[in-house]
Amino acid sequence: MTNTPTTYSHWTRRPLTYLPVHRQGRLIGYLWASEDHHAAGFERQLATAGDDLDCLLAWERRLDDAARRGLTPREAIQEWIGEPEDPVAGTIPPGIRFGRAPSLAELWDRLDPDGPPLGEGRWSRTTPIPTARRSTAAMAGDHW
Repeated sequence: MTNTPTTYSHWTRRPLTYLPVHRQGRLIGYLWASEDHHAAGFERQLATAGDDLDCLLAWERRLDDAARRGLTPREAIQEWIGEPEDPVAGTIPPGIRFGRAPSLAELWDRLDPDGPPLGEGRWSRTTPIPTARRSTAAMAGDHW
């Protein structure tokens, strides 16, 4: 039995690698993997796929399957490079190189510069919390 989680977290504040996903020749989003956490996900480009939850759900199913098979987040996204285009999920073109971003928020800003901010995500016990946030969270009764 292994201690590898059977799902990936859909959030990270850590550096990540990503691949562009296209459908019918248009960028619809980025498939990303954390470089040092068990996290991976798909972010839609709002201008081309903002109302398309089906592509998001298709990638989430693919990532869930990869996690159950024990793949690392990077392996999970890499296995889709050059696969035939799916009419819902799109494709990652063959020969594409990984991009890199310092955080998911930075990747979101690159993908959707005019969209709403991504936000800070969940705080957990392992998340370094800035001093100002500690007092605010404690006053609000939040736990981390």
